[in-house]
Amino acid sequence: MNPKSLKAVHGYQYLEARAKGGAPEAANKEMNLFKTICTQAVKWGLIDANPFVDLEMNVTDRKVRIIGRRQVVRFYLWCMKQDDQQAKTLGAAAMFSYLTGFRATEVRPFLKAGISDRGVSLLNAKRQLGGTQVVKMREWSKKLRVVVARAQQRTDKKPSEYLFATVRQSQAYTRHGWGSVWRSVWARYLNVPENDVTRHTEYFALQDIRPAAITAKLEKRSVDAYDFAAHASPTTTNKHYDRRKMNVAKATE
Repeated sequence: MNPKSLKAVHGYQYLEARAKGGAPEAANKEMNLFKTICTQAVKWGLIDANPFVDLEMNVTDRKVRIIGRRQVVRFYLWCMKQDDQQAKTLGAAAMFSYLTGFRATEVRPFLKAGISDRGVSLLNAKRQLGGTQVVKMREWSKKLRVVVARAQQRTDKKPSEYLFATVRQSQAYTRHGWGSVWRSVWARYLNVPENDVTRHTEYFALQDIRPAAITAKLEKRSVDAYDFAAHASPTTTNKHYDRRKMNVAKATE
């Protein structure tokens, strides 16, 4: 259709149709993409105004998987006892993510060049538009040293610039490649068919670990909790990553 004929009602029709089709949350994301496209169209002079600004999005009951340290540690220790390199790599990556609070997109391609005498570091994968790049440094702890050392002790002994490299080509895992191997290892860990893995109560994905790590920092009231989260605004940390089930405080007197 002609871009100039786009109206807000078309956005609402799209949101409603996608919601009826069982994808209300996906519809919200897609509408945000349409909004971005239309903003660009305004800049190019194709339309006079963005018709999708200030739309009321679909109300969704977003389910989040809440996990704790115990689950991560149990999976990590099981993986370390396995004979195959894939399980060892995934287990080390899971514990590495918990100890550092790094995102899944930062852990999978983590470079060995980020290992130094001070600790492990990388460039923050997310930043606000126009914002400066921030380096996230995690100083050494005894546990972090052990996990990194175990990740480097690969049974295949193939050289790689990546800490959590693939077995065959010693390259960084792609998102889909990681997901496939992750489900396979979890099927063995839980002793269930691979198709049933994600429905198990003990299951978690790599991206579920970062919120657990940040929550642990907040529960301990660590002074560096917000530096650990490395968000541009503490509001993001509190709104999306604070999974505490109880807020504990002292009495006024």
